[in-house]
Order: sequence, then C-alpha cells, then structure tokens
Amino acid sequence: EVPVPLADLQAALADHGELSAEFPFDPDLTISRVARHIDGARSVDEVVMASGLPQEHVLICLRHLVHFGLVAVIDGITLTSRYWLTPEFHVAFDRPEVVMEVVRYVTAGKHEGNSMLVQLVQGLYAGVDGWRQTLGEFQLANSVELQEHGISLRHFITFGLLRGFLERIDSRNQALSDKEASELEELRSVLIPNKKQELKQLGKLTSAEVNKDLEIVRMVARLNELKAKEKNRPSPNEMPMSGAETDDDSSTAMHQLGSKIEGGLWLEQLG
Repeated sequence: EVPVPLADLQAALADHGELSAEFPFDPDLTISRVARHIDGARSVDEVVMASGLPQEHVLICLRHLVHFGLVAVIDGITLTSRYWLTPEFHVAFDRPEVVMEVVRYVTAGKHEGNSMLVQLVQGLYAGVDGWRQTLGEFQLANSVELQEHGISLRHFITFGLLRGFLERIDSRNQALSDKEASELEELRSVLIPNKKQELKQLGKLTSAEVNKDLEIVRMVARLNELKAKEKNRPSPNEMPMSGAETDDDSSTAMHQLGSKIEGGLWLEQLG
C-alpha cells in the first residue's frame, strides 16, 4: 500500500521540523518525521524504513494523517496491475471539482484544464478495461496521447482511485489470472486471426474449411474455455463494498477530497 499526500506536506514542514499551523491538529516530531517521507511513491514499508521509526509508530501517524484528510492510502501501481471503471465513472465528470482538477492532476501540474483536454482525459479513462489489458498494455495502446499531452500514468490512475471511479482488479474480482487474461487476448486478437489468414493464403481455402483445421479447432476450443471462465466473474453489484461505501477512515478521506483540502488535490509530490 502507498500513502498519497492530499496536501503539500513538504511545504507545511516548518524550519524547525514541525508542521505548520495550517494543519488541523497539534503535531509532534514523530508525525513530522513520517510526513517527510510521504511522497506518493514510497510504500508504507518504505516509509517505515526511511523514517527509522518502529512500524507501529508509523502506522499510528498514517492513521492520524488519513483521519484528517491529509493522506489517502492506495494499492501500489504497477504495469502488471489491472483496473476497471466503477459505476461512479458515469457521473464523475458531471462534478465541477473533478472537471476543475483532473487535467492539472494527471499532468502533474504541467497543464491547466480546458474543455478539450478534459474530454481527452475522460476518453482515456473510458478506455480502461482491465479485463482485456494490463496497465502496461493500456500505456502502449495510448502512448501517443499520454506523451503528447504530458499525462503521467501514475497520476492518471491515482486520480481515478482517489475519486472512486477506478478500482484495481485483484484476486477477489478477477475470474481469470493475469496469464489467462493475456492468453485470451492473444488468442482473440493475434493467434486465431493470423492462423486463419495464413491458411487462406497458402491453401486457398474457404472460411468453412479453415474453421475445420485442427489447430484452429484447438485454439477456438481454448478461447471458448477462457471466455466461459471470464463470464463467471462477479458483477460489480456482487463485489464487496468499495471505499465509497464503507466507513473506513482512509476510504472516507479518498472520496471527500474537495471538501477536506482547500485548493484541491496536492499533486507535485507524486513526481
């Protein structure tokens, strides 16, 4: 898990190592020491190591920062991770605070939002389908748009997670393993179409004859097996409650950013 700053924790550290008076609590040196290492990239374990403090002390400090809406905790983001859109996506971009903040956040402060960029980013989110591709595959498929507009993939995913319209697919909601999902996509998009084209060109066969080829039959059988397994995944309504539906302090902080942090999301620390 990775703690993500929702306020400028580094700028709020005073000259003598104490958090500034703008914070809604009276901090101590332990919190100050922990806050220095929360950058949106380090995991909880890495924050523990960097601070040199006992793990239980760091966890208490993180709970305190989460409680006051200064930090949210998300799962680590890797290129092998898979994400899906939650029902919240259908209304997320109707919210003024999302429209106002999304471009500045996903570009790490490089660009301010305008209607064209907001629509482009919304379109990129609409293309997130972890059932079909990993985050790394999404990055390759959209590399032109991401690079051209200076969109940080980590910021892009983090914003969706914090706003509650993205959710990571994990063992509780993924019917196929990562290997099986990749195999399904390769069969559907590469292996079967290429083999059919090869057979048609070499033997001048009809489509019906191609479909009777033993290798095609074997691959189609495996494709159907994986598709059947994929259909058995739980629907969003059958999933355990997401953060927006629980009373957990960290989840509450993630879905109340606009009201808790004056001036919107803090983003520069994500790098």
